[in-house]
Amino acid sequence: MTSLLADADGRRCRRPRPGVSGTVSYMSRVHDMGGQTGFGPVPVADDDGRFFHADWEARVYALVRALQRHGVINRQFDELRDAIERIPPAEYLALSYYERWLRAAEMLVAEKGLLPDDADHGEHRHG
Repeated sequence: MTSLLADADGRRCRRPRPGVSGTVSYMSRVHDMGGQTGFGPVPVADDDGRFFHADWEARVYALVRALQRHGVINRQFDELRDAIERIPPAEYLALSYYERWLRAAEMLVAEKGLLPDDADHGEHRHG
């Protein structure tokens, strides 16, 4: 037995009720690639114990945590996850893990009106 749900885009999907087995058919987005065919093998990285493999990754993490601390991104990271899932598929597939975090943070800051107008860019122009 299944129940009808709606995904984040409002599309109907079917998921089994807890404890009930059966066929599952639902629509997925590009971020939900687990079990899909055509993407080749999943690369397995060596676990060298490092959280970050480049300095910029640590800076992106710190930026996102600062945005969270100041209430721009909610504490549960739901907004960040949602923004990551809204990255267009071709762009999503071309980005690394922390590039997705950065792109999602950019989206959220822009959506919340926290960026200066495009015409201004924070620069003072003299005519």
